[in-house]
Formats: sequence, C-alpha cells, structure tokens
Amino acid sequence: MPEVRFNNEKVDPDEMNMYQQYVIACPGTTVNYVGTAAGGTWAQSKVPVLLNQTLDYPRNLMLTIVNSAGSLNGGSAYIVGKDQFGKAQTETIGYNLGTEVQSISGTKIFSSVSAATVTFGSAQLAAGTAQIGVACGTKAGSNTFAFGLPWRLGSKDDVKSITYVNLLANKTLNAGTPADLITLSPPSFTGTAVLGGTADFFIVSALPTYNGEATDNVA
Repeated sequence: MPEVRFNNEKVDPDEMNMYQQYVIACPGTTVNYVGTAAGGTWAQSKVPVLLNQTLDYPRNLMLTIVNSAGSLNGGSAYIVGKDQFGKAQTETIGYNLGTEVQSISGTKIFSSVSAATVTFGSAQLAAGTAQIGVACGTKAGSNTFAFGLPWRLGSKDDVKSITYVNLLANKTLNAGTPADLITLSPPSFTGTAVLGGTADFFIVSALPTYNGEATDNVA
C-alpha cells in the first residue's frame, strides 16, 4: 500500500504472515577471514590488516592468538562493524592466560567489519600473532559458530526446521528441536557439527511472528 511508504511506516514480520526460507551455502571457515595483525609482545596493540570487510554471511567472529612454542598467551580484539540489520555495533573478544595457540568466538553477529584493534595481554607472551576469522565449531566448545537470521523472531518456535547438508548428504543435527539451536538476541542459529569448508549447506525455514509495535524497532 503506498501510504506505508509515504508515511514512513514499517511492516513487522508477523504482518507478512508467510513462511520464509534462508539458505547458507558453503560458508568460509578460515581463521584469518576478516584480518590478521602483525606480531606483537605483551601489552602491545596492533591494528589488523582487514582482508574481508564484508562477511560472506552475517555471523559471529573468532579471535586466534598464536605464540611461540612453550609460551602462554592472552589478549583481546576490539571490533567495530555492523550487524545483519545494518546497525552499528562493537564487540570485545578476549580470553585469559592460556595455551600457546588459543581461539575463542564472540557472541555478536557481524555483517561487516570496518575497524579492529588487537591487544596482547599476557606477560608470558614473548612474540605472538593474532588473526580475526569466523567461528566454525559446535555449540559445546569455545569456538561456537552462529549465523545471523534475516528476520527478527517472536519466539524460538518461529523456526520450523533447520536442514544441514554436507557433501550433498543430509546430516543429523542432534539437537532435539530447532528451538534448541536458536538465539533470539541477536536472531541467529548454531549447529552441532563443525564446519568443514567442504560443501556445507544450511536451510532454515521459519514463520516469523515478531511484533515491534511496543518498541517501534523494526528497522
């Protein structure tokens, strides 16, 4: 209806009242997908060279710090970008003193990254390098992948099915119901298999019931 556009009105997912389908095909899995930082030592900060400012799909990011053999490490990454709806956001991904090679994923969904800073934070770190990539592990670990959904959800039950295909064969998610893999804020889903970079596909079917009238936040 033309009055919707002329009055700057917005349409909620529940008003559309139609099934939606979202397909993710062969997502990237590299640990430096977003960028890589020059080597540094304890308390130093480095600005990574951004290799991909736009993600292949809206998803969460992962920080990896690699130190010389036998050394411990720690540090954090401060990331600036946008979520799957184009809203500006920041996130700090960090971890405490750990092994010589350590990766941990963030919880926010990024569709793009415009800037980042990596800080090496362990006195035991003699010389390390840092990489910002994409998470690809299962929900049981610290490298848990999450893909952003293109719709806001009224409840987890809005998602009716999640089909996982690897090497052109359907795989079992072992999650009970699709709701067990859904996060409402941010709207996203995860899985129970490690992404292998070899013909991974996800097909998500949903009937979104989100109603933003109380918050006037449907953009």
